Amino acid sequence: MKKIIMVMVSLVIMGFLFVACEKERVETNVNKELVSAEDVFAHLKLYNNNLVVNNCNSNRGFFSSLGNICMIAGADIIGAGTGIWACKEILAYYSVATGGAGGLIAGAAVGLVCGAGASYAVTRNVIDMPNLNEVDWREIPFFLDKRYDVFNQIGYGHNTYLKQVKYGRITEVDWIKENYREYSDDLIMLFSTNEIVNLRSTIISLSNKYKEDNYDYSLFLQSLHDERLLSTNIHKTLALFMEGYVMSESYDDIANICDFYTKQILDSNFSELEKQALVTSFSVATKSPLFWNKLN
Repeated sequence: MKKIIMVMVSLVIMGFLFVACEKERVETNVNKELVSAEDVFAHLKLYNNNLVVNNCNSNRGFFSSLGNICMIAGADIIGAGTGIWACKEILAYYSVATGGAGGLIAGAAVGLVCGAGASYAVTRNVIDMPNLNEVDWREIPFFLDKRYDVFNQIGYGHNTYLKQVKYGRITEVDWIKENYREYSDDLIMLFSTNEIVNLRSTIISLSNKYKEDNYDYSLFLQSLHDERLLSTNIHKTLALFMEGYVMSESYDDIANICDFYTKQILDSNFSELEKQALVTSFSVATKSPLFWNKLN
């Protein structure tokens, strides 16, 4: 009898440890009613107001101390989310890896290059080339529901793309072949279509306007929304996110902001595509500063 009781206790403890480990990922609202967009925005605004109170000296902010990081990261973050949202109909039209993992990966790849292209556009002729031998590749904790793992990887992929393609000697085609072997033929074809070429060109053009507007992310987001490249929910969420993001004073602050926003979005009644686009932006937000932090 004692042995049976000991076995039961051990199973309970093992179950508790398993649950504790699983809680390292952002918990999502599985059984509860999804939160309305109106309530989500109210929660995000309250969170930002608390950041203002806790960071009363805005000049001490993480990005303020590094000068150009905020403007570059903003282009990365917004460009990546835009790419995810805007490419869905293009993927369907060309029947490129539609459905299942293939469809997610194709969309993620478009978001990745759109984000990298946007930041590269705003940094050309403005700052010196990053010292790539000193780029900080460390991980920022960013725990996420497993359904969104492919989008959570975009931040790291975005940094390697910038290093190897934009600032390296690897062609985009070769980079795709190396990193998306199973889907490379579809992606190479997709990236050559007029629709994707035009999408990337539009994002780069508006990124240059963003630079001319003294890196006003509100105007950048509005221009993308006016072009119907962002939904209203994504537009409003990213505007609030950037408002809080620029108050970060450390990498821990970045991780905390991204985790909070991620949980609010995944618990919302936003569409699945909107959630994917925003998770992509938040993933890039955790990794972009690690690339641009080392400037000559």
